[in-house]
Amino acid sequence: MAQIPKLNVSGFRGIWGDTLTLSIAENYAKAFSLYIKNHGGGTVLVARDGRESGSEIVKKVCSTLVDYGIDIIYGDILPTPTVLISVRDMSYAGAIIITASHNPIEYNGLKFVRKGGSFANGDDINEINNALEIEIKESVEKGKEIQTEDFMNLHIKKVLQNVDVNLIMQKKFKVALDPVNASGCVITPKMLEQLNCDVKIINGEQNGKFGRVPEPTPKNLTDLSQTTKDFNADVGFAQDPDADRLVIVDEEGVVLDQQYTLVLGAMNVLQKENGDAVVNLSTSHMTEMINNKFGGKTFYSKVGEPNVVAEMIARKAVVGGEGSSSGIIYPRVQYARDSLVGIALVLELMAKENKKLSEIVKSLPPLFMGATKIPVSGDINLLFEKFKNTWPDASINNLDGLRFDNNDGSWVQVRASNTESIVRVMYEANSSEQLKEITKTLESLI
Repeated sequence: MAQIPKLNVSGFRGIWGDTLTLSIAENYAKAFSLYIKNHGGGTVLVARDGRESGSEIVKKVCSTLVDYGIDIIYGDILPTPTVLISVRDMSYAGAIIITASHNPIEYNGLKFVRKGGSFANGDDINEINNALEIEIKESVEKGKEIQTEDFMNLHIKKVLQNVDVNLIMQKKFKVALDPVNASGCVITPKMLEQLNCDVKIINGEQNGKFGRVPEPTPKNLTDLSQTTKDFNADVGFAQDPDADRLVIVDEEGVVLDQQYTLVLGAMNVLQKENGDAVVNLSTSHMTEMINNKFGGKTFYSKVGEPNVVAEMIARKAVVGGEGSSSGIIYPRVQYARDSLVGIALVLELMAKENKKLSEIVKSLPPLFMGATKIPVSGDINLLFEKFKNTWPDASINNLDGLRFDNNDGSWVQVRASNTESIVRVMYEANSSEQLKEITKTLESLI
């Protein structure tokens, strides 16, 4: 068996039957039961992203919580953002989501949600990890399972309250959709129908048998690209298994870089309400460039949704997100990455601009970004020293790994992944020529 990963702010992820087992899931459920009791008790929502292995894991998690005196409500297959907004609006004590997000199908995992509808933060994670070391006895008074609520309609209603539904409906957009046979299969078409969209769906059976590699990157979305063209769609949308990530395809079948999900959504929000934005340090400066036109400030946080959310709350930001994770956060709906929010904001932007999506993208500053992964072996600080020697004149931000900001506006960030045994390198240039130069330099370093 490979080394068991540690729970962090991005959750726990492992290979089913290897680094994630029923025993591991049971132990975390016990630990979470103690965490819930220590924070006042209450009902816990349990849901999953649709992976086949999730049905077995969720049974173990639910039965364990009940055995240890926690009332549960089982939401079955639900998007992660639906769970988060439900915990908040239904005043639940927390949630456990059985999901490995965009990871391959052999993975599964656990995400923990705290009271108020946000992901467990660093202090919560430490408390849960510490509880793993405590012998917890079954409760004499068992918990009970409460009847499921209509979580999907609750989520859709909140999203649509914050866009111009009538304007979108008038456009009668044709939309191609790929929810990867997972948690977005039911809720997303339902919302699009309420927006008077004509929808063509691929990978739309909620059976957890992914019809493509689950991470929605351009190389994995060739079928959606072709479907968008064949259907003469105005836009195509791809979700990951737990439907927090969103990648967009224009009417010509061009799969946009994942950074555009945040950029387009933020562009819409910042047009509607002037204010500040928060993005992580692996995000393009395009959002900042757009916000500068509206007189707002853009602040940067560590990578990881809880880190972005904390900074957004502190800055009272009107929009935020992680371009590197193709996610937008719109506080008027909730403090979480939400693909439904992204879809609604992009459709509203297209309706307001009355332009094709490709035309809107061409009106934005050009994007020149690259990314690579380095398998971890040896001392990561030696790698960091190599980078320091390569860009000696750059200003260094060490908030999250190392980010080198050059005087010309280009930057390179190197940081250890929260979810994999790799080092991630993100970089942005001012031209395609400069991007090639940075790529070549990185190849020589690695």
